[in-house]
Amino acid sequence: MLTGGIDVRRAIDADAPALAAIGNESFRAAYGTTAAEADIATHIDAYFGERAIRREMARSDREYLIATSAELPVGLAKLGWGEPPENVTGPRPLQLQHLYVHSACQRAGAGRALLDAAVASARQKGFETLWLEVWSEADWAVRFYRRYGFERSGELPFYLGERRYDDWLMSLAL
Repeated sequence: MLTGGIDVRRAIDADAPALAAIGNESFRAAYGTTAAEADIATHIDAYFGERAIRREMARSDREYLIATSAELPVGLAKLGWGEPPENVTGPRPLQLQHLYVHSACQRAGAGRALLDAAVASARQKGFETLWLEVWSEADWAVRFYRRYGFERSGELPFYLGERRYDDWLMSLAL
């Protein structure tokens, strides 16, 4: 449980180990019982491994945010610019590629603080639409994004090994 307020800032290279740890734990908490361990491990290494995070942080079209409480890392968000799927129709779109909060810190405001910071960063950069993919069966996540104002705009498949998951595309007009 969190003992202090939530602070969110742009992540720096020195935050890569903490981002990797949060991504690993959070992804396992969300998907760990739904796929083979080898598939989970491969995905975590590709997207939440320290080396992968450092590589992404070095790109000019990526931005990581880190949430802390009492100076301890509790959550991450990752923004990425690029061409969205055709179902994302809002102007000047930016993707919220990841938003994860450590399972021990859920429901304490870290997710909201990260999303607020992501929206502020997107607006500052001149984007007008924030879009994301969310697992359709992650009711807690879908409810969170809907409460924030995101609306469903389509579907995309997401594969973890051989297992197909149905992700919803959701968009928010900024």
